[in-house]
Amino acid sequence: MIPLSLHPDCLFSSDPAQRDFSRELYATIKQLPIVSPHGASVERLETVELPVSSSEIRDTLARGEAPQDLPEAVATYIRANRLYGTQ
Repeated sequence: MIPLSLHPDCLFSSDPAQRDFSRELYATIKQLPIVSPHGASVERLETVELPVSSSEIRDTLARGEAPQDLPEAVATYIRANRLYGTQ
């Protein structure tokens, strides 16, 4: 797959004055987190890969068993929020 490479000005106006203003404005805010107009924000979280998939968790719980390789905090969250049909 060929990586996509966009010109840094691709989302700015083609009008030189507007483009210059846009560059200046963007330079002052580009380090800030993205906030959507709907109130949600996009943040990067560091995570740890678990040795179990959501399908395995679902199948194990459907059999009435407790998932083995699941941190207790995750198991507690699943039960508290009734995920995967848990009671």
